[in-house]
Amino acid sequence: MQATSTGPRLRRLAFGSGAALLLLLLVASVTSSSSRRPHSMFFGLSSSFCSATPSKVSSPLRWAEPSTENDRAATADRICCRNHDYAEWSGSWTVSSFPKRLAAGETITFYDVASHLPLYRAPIGRTFDEFFDESKAHGWPSFRDQEVIWENVVVKSGGEVVSGNGTHLGHNLPDRKGNRHCINLVCVSGPPPT
Repeated sequence: MQATSTGPRLRRLAFGSGAALLLLLLVASVTSSSSRRPHSMFFGLSSSFCSATPSKVSSPLRWAEPSTENDRAATADRICCRNHDYAEWSGSWTVSSFPKRLAAGETITFYDVASHLPLYRAPIGRTFDEFFDESKAHGWPSFRDQEVIWENVVVKSGGEVVSGNGTHLGHNLPDRKGNRHCINLVCVSGPPPT
């Protein structure tokens, strides 16, 4: 009986076929998701789907450090108006000028960065410390159903949360306590109406 060997050529072919299959699956995944909406990561940031354009995003933002204001406005445009999937960095809201304390019984109203629609009012049904601690634990401001201003907020079938004008806000990530809107602070940093 003669021993057989796959040899280097056959091994390269098998590896190459596996790599090609992996690449094909990746392209199919991107194509599938891009057919429902463009991914800014692959298709650039050329079109806006909400009413905001770079010149319409509120500036100055309500919660930002003055030294980073231009960067935060660019982030607001990129995350809130030209994207459906991505988010600001986890925890970035904790280094902003967002209040770390609030007097008992007081609430904060959060406004759309583009349209200035009121979107959330918090805390409701819990203390500010509970709101802040839950948000800090998850990395983004986290709102519960009782804190949502429903006439201005839409939860899409895939869990994406948008404002009434189409501004991407974040995602609904339900947990054992119920719905939890995990929201980009930059998208709800519009100033109150004057």
